[in-house]
Amino acid sequence: MDELIWQERPQLRRPVLVVALGGWSDAGEVGTWSVDWLQRTYQARPIATIPGEDFLLLTHRRPLVQLGPDGQRVITWPEYRFTCAAMPGDRDVVLLAGPEPHLRWKTFTAAVLEVVQTLGIDLMVSVGGLAGMVLHSDPPRVTGSANTAELVTRLGAAATVSRYQGPAGLLSVLVVAGRDAGLATASIWGNVPHYLQASPNLRVGVALLEQLARLLGVSFDLGPARTQADRFDADVAAAIAQDPSATRYVRQLEDQLRGPTSSGLSQHDNPAGPSEREELPPTEHLIADLEEFLRRRQTGEQE
Repeated sequence: MDELIWQERPQLRRPVLVVALGGWSDAGEVGTWSVDWLQRTYQARPIATIPGEDFLLLTHRRPLVQLGPDGQRVITWPEYRFTCAAMPGDRDVVLLAGPEPHLRWKTFTAAVLEVVQTLGIDLMVSVGGLAGMVLHSDPPRVTGSANTAELVTRLGAAATVSRYQGPAGLLSVLVVAGRDAGLATASIWGNVPHYLQASPNLRVGVALLEQLARLLGVSFDLGPARTQADRFDADVAAAIAQDPSATRYVRQLEDQLRGPTSSGLSQHDNPAGPSEREELPPTEHLIADLEEFLRRRQTGEQE
């Protein structure tokens, strides 16, 4: 199809497609960060592209102007790039990441399925992030679902049965289209604290990669990424400690999540989160303050 431009049609070993789309389905950028980590770590090479012009509103996702080696301006247009790499073990991975398209979702989905069919991909995994009522100080919560018993078993305790009904993201559209095309499919979601939108959330991103490795039956060397995540955690703790309103908010949230309910369960076990009677204060200013503090820390600015 015209929307898909091939650079190479490689012969791959039991390939799996891992997809992340930035925006609505990628809280904390944990999905796109995970795919980027895989691309960098395993030196993925480009094999196909989907030009972004037909799928993105360019006033929202603008092309970039840069200076070339000769000092002349060069325009770089947004695009979706498929890459492939050899993973540990006996299978290869095809990776796709980019902003969620604004337009022509059915056509975009058809282009992705063409890649799937051309390369003989038999498993599609979507990865993303959800903003939820979780604490940054707790172990990251990763959930997932799959359409085969084997994959559900590999997900282990992370496996959930989604009862969600409502507006859908393109990741959901791709997974359903893959299932209808006869693929095995799975989705993995990292749960990001709703009051902490600094991106990428490395702690949750590492947990997402750990779950992906279990699902695929491979081992990733996540040592350096865990070190980065430890620094991220330290920065978050410092940001909250220096802000009395943030400290108060997190303590109040912790009390609500861990406090008993009428059913005897903690709110941490209740997916509905804190009761409506105990609404937490708005977080807009809190989020902005935390993000500004973290930005200064990460760029080495003096407080």
